[in-house]
Amino acid sequence: MSLIAVLRSKMFVVVITLALLSTVVFVAFNQLSGKEEEQGGNIHASLATYSFDESVQKSALIAKVRIVDKVSEINEPSPKTIFNAEIEQVYKGNRTQNEQIHILQNGTSKWTFNDNALFQPDDQMILFLMEAQGYENTYWLLAEETNFYKVVDDKVIKPRLEYEELKSVSLGKEIKSLQGKTEKGVQILKEKDLIGKIKQHIK
Repeated sequence: MSLIAVLRSKMFVVVITLALLSTVVFVAFNQLSGKEEEQGGNIHASLATYSFDESVQKSALIAKVRIVDKVSEINEPSPKTIFNAEIEQVYKGNRTQNEQIHILQNGTSKWTFNDNALFQPDDQMILFLMEAQGYENTYWLLAEETNFYKVVDDKVIKPRLEYEELKSVSLGKEIKSLQGKTEKGVQILKEKDLIGKIKQHIK
């Protein structure tokens, strides 16, 4: 190898080293000065799923709730949003009507989780919940993507994973609300039919 080639090779290593060092210093400075900003994006993850019967049995609380407002966002150990929710009906568990609880949902205003939209104030939902350890009066969604039902008029919309146990009472995959808006889901049921199925599986 010629002397010029050797020098060029060493210069390349020096340039790369300086670039890496400047990046480390820049990140460290931002962290120390509190100027680091998350870029945000979408997190893709596979979650555990259960049959309808297993979901009813495993849940500590099954309730119809109304989302009141967003409390806060947390980033550790993963991005989550905490919501205030008011209980409207209890189908399983030791809570009572009109109580307020906190609900943890994966994702934040910066980070979406499997492209799922965050809950919004006044959303009515039927949720299968587990108590969150380390948080007072707080619950997380059991098998999050498969065990929440959005209430629209007298019907419920299940957005993901079709349950075999609910096929006999399913109305299809889309409905028109009273406002004429088409609502879509994997399964759509009458609310009373879903509640009847829940009660059948409670042991």
